Amino acid sequence: MDNTTTIRGININLHRSESLSNHLRREKDFFEPDILDYLSDNHGQQNTIVDVGANFGNHAVYFANFLKYQELLCFEPIPANFELLEKNLVYPNVRLFPKAVSDQNTTLKMTPNRRNMGASRVAEDGSLEIEAIT
Repeated sequence: MDNTTTIRGININLHRSESLSNHLRREKDFFEPDILDYLSDNHGQQNTIVDVGANFGNHAVYFANFLKYQELLCFEPIPANFELLEKNLVYPNVRLFPKAVSDQNTTLKMTPNRRNMGASRVAEDGSLEIEAIT
């Protein structure tokens, strides 16, 4: 299966087989398009946009293309997601962080959910050690 799809004229790199990636391929639109379009229509200019748990960049790619901003900060701790995020967000004033966000600076254990990477979670027995920052 192709790892990219084109949505609203924008090429987006996706996971090979994963629920959100498959949804974008099937629908040929962003996930939660009504919410994203509402933000664009009503809050289209921002100083700073922060996307915590950016996954492969569904929302951030939309923001980068349809909102005006001074900076877009994306946090994504799961390495497989972050790899795609780096490919998808080659835009000016975008900063990517391969970290989780928490109420304290710490190391967390996380378990990736290969069927739905956005549902990956913190777990005591997690297979990944992830840096978390405040």
